[in-house]
Amino acid sequence: MSEITVYDIERKAKELYGNKKPYITLEEWTKKQVELFNSTEGKLHLKDGYSCPYCKNKGVISKIGADGAEVHYYCRCMKIRKSLYEAQNSGLKAVLSSFTFKNFITDAPWQKNIKDTAVAFCKDENAKWFFIGGQPGSGKTHICTAISAFYLKQGFQVKYMNWCEDSKRLKGVINDFLLYEKEFSLFKKAQVLYIDDFLKTKGGEEPTKGDINLAFELINHRLMNSGYITIISSEKSLRELGAFDEGTMSRIYQCTGQYKITIGADKRKNFRIVH
Repeated sequence: MSEITVYDIERKAKELYGNKKPYITLEEWTKKQVELFNSTEGKLHLKDGYSCPYCKNKGVISKIGADGAEVHYYCRCMKIRKSLYEAQNSGLKAVLSSFTFKNFITDAPWQKNIKDTAVAFCKDENAKWFFIGGQPGSGKTHICTAISAFYLKQGFQVKYMNWCEDSKRLKGVINDFLLYEKEFSLFKKAQVLYIDDFLKTKGGEEPTKGDINLAFELINHRLMNSGYITIISSEKSLRELGAFDEGTMSRIYQCTGQYKITIGADKRKNFRIVH
């Protein structure tokens, strides 16, 4: 038995009804189904906070395929949602919704400079390196999280690295070459990497030789791959970090260009204790 096509159905309908057309063609029916599906609101935004105007938060869009049948395909927002999911399962989960550009306080000129520099960095398609260091509690994590959120919503894969914890874990498996490379590659090859508290140690002592070697390997790899975006925060300035490894820090200094900020030591700028 031969396959019945859309045209066979339409031809039979015309034989029965002529041009009165009291029926709807399969093509018209499919078109209405596609329109109905695409107009339906989904609920994915309730899970990740991202609202998509294209699929209306369903994650899927309908269209008419080459054979005239309705087909579904993933919306481009699913890439963004995947990045958001990964970020929410990292150290950024607790702060993504509150550490935004909008919520960043700019009462003082130095705060306005931080925000203006970060926003300019996000708008600059050629900018790949951002550094902010200095006074604890001055909003460094806030502004770096806001930058990370910007890239997440652009569909980039963003990886968060808590230097103190993740460097310790990496150094613990350094003798297992395969495991070390597997774990370290997640940071080295991330489209966007946010390194929080760069070269900070748990006890507050100076970074070890192992820390310096790890930092060099990570920074050098990302410098050699110009497509990567790297965001760094530290409780020290680049000049202070240079005392530990001048070569690596001078490279960061050069690559960050106008997108590096140093907040001078001033306890009045520590919003964790004065507000």
